[in-house]
Amino acid sequence: MSNIKDLKEQGQVMAIFETPADYGGGVVLAQIDNGYVTWGFNADGHTYMGHYFTFPQSPESLNDQALKFHQRKEANKARIDFKERVATRVEGCRPGNWKMTQIPKASLGDIFGRLPPTVVLHSELDGPILVRRGEQGYHELDPLVDIDLANKAISEASGIAIDSAVKEAMRAGSMFGWHVLGADPEYYRGHATVEKADES
Repeated sequence: MSNIKDLKEQGQVMAIFETPADYGGGVVLAQIDNGYVTWGFNADGHTYMGHYFTFPQSPESLNDQALKFHQRKEANKARIDFKERVATRVEGCRPGNWKMTQIPKASLGDIFGRLPPTVVLHSELDGPILVRRGEQGYHELDPLVDIDLANKAISEASGIAIDSAVKEAMRAGSMFGWHVLGADPEYYRGHATVEKADES
């Protein structure tokens, strides 16, 4: 079993829903090497009962368009499954003897205030891509676009520094929706592994 603390430190957690300490556990949505997973976790933070949403084992068998469609479909299925598992968790508590809590999360207005209007990221499939704050998906860019120079210009125009936390938050928001924990750059700050893993 994986531990929630380890997943957070690895920067894999996209969203998390926790029950109170007296009930214990919750549900987590995480990104894994070959797709996404929704796990239940117990009071000790260990995951169990995983639902996996994976990419093809041989992506070379698919063209780029088919692979991108499959990845987006799996990401959406994982997000929906996460919501359904949260709903089940609520229904599974004893009536009149439970209270559900969620890890503190800023309002969309607060989150958007910490994000630039756009950011340029690197996609292994499409090269440079443009992500817009508050918008699902992304826009492909000319492969010759200099990502660092583009983000520097965006940062100067918006007054918001584009660090790895901002990039990860923009990527998560564009994939899983802007309501998830991973869409807030403050979630990643202090996670050294995110800084080291940043490549764009």
